[in-house]
Amino acid sequence: MTNENLNFKIKHPVLFGFVSYFIYSFFVYSFSENILTFLTILVNYFATRLINYFCGAKIYFTENFDQTLIFSMVSILCCFLYVYLIHLVHIYKIKSLKEMVKNTYIIFLIFLILIIKRIIYLVGLHVSFKNGLEILPGLIKLFKTAFVEETLYRGIFCRFIALKYGKNEKGIFLTIFLSSAIFGLSHTLNLLSGIPLNAVINQIIISFAIGCFLAGTYLKSGNIWEPILFHFLNNAHDAIDVYFIDSGITIESAISEMGEFSCSRYLIISTIILLLAYIFYLRKNKIKNLISNVELMKEYELKHIKK
Repeated sequence: MTNENLNFKIKHPVLFGFVSYFIYSFFVYSFSENILTFLTILVNYFATRLINYFCGAKIYFTENFDQTLIFSMVSILCCFLYVYLIHLVHIYKIKSLKEMVKNTYIIFLIFLILIIKRIIYLVGLHVSFKNGLEILPGLIKLFKTAFVEETLYRGIFCRFIALKYGKNEKGIFLTIFLSSAIFGLSHTLNLLSGIPLNAVINQIIISFAIGCFLAGTYLKSGNIWEPILFHFLNNAHDAIDVYFIDSGITIESAISEMGEFSCSRYLIISTIILLLAYIFYLRKNKIKNLISNVELMKEYELKHIKK
């Protein structure tokens, strides 16, 4: 990566982010279409036999299972490969797990309590939970969503918008607002899946608020794994009915159900999330840390320029 490349990323962060998004999408769909059938055959032939041999369980993957699972794995691979090719793989460096837990353990606990509460509620309804390897596809899909979206929207959009504008308080607010607005509006693509407009609007509202929180998390720590983990836990809570119980609910139908509630409900939830983001990251005595962290990000980026 040359100095000119870095200057382009910083001077045109939104353009660079969109280019990254479309190139990544091209990687995923062109790559997956060419190898999906081949990998499906391999999974059916080798994985089922290994699992059946070592676990003694008779497991047979359906075509739909294979393709959706493999597509998730291909998406993760393509995302990592693209980030590697543009010399940004250092964003995945785990800086300090100890500091990550120390700074955000309260938020982790909130997420875990909400997930446990949801599970207890479902147990009370006597629903049938999936078990063992049946939950593996859901976990991989949830991780894929968190990994890819955080890489694109926080690791690329938020990072380089911050490097350009995040020199002061207004710049930090602009960074968080702009990167989160792009993240929220990206969910308009769900309209192509036949999801009702009102459900998509509600999803945009809540995604914008969550994006602000995740952007604050990222700028506070500089550790992309924090927002990835938060994103994963948030989606796990919302998608328990989809991936972990035998309900027959799809992700599309789950999102469509958001349209059954008025926008006011999601505006209230979003306001609470934004308030938490302000308390944790954007107060006067906190935002100075974010500004100094952006400067450290810029220094760190310069160190990774390859002559």
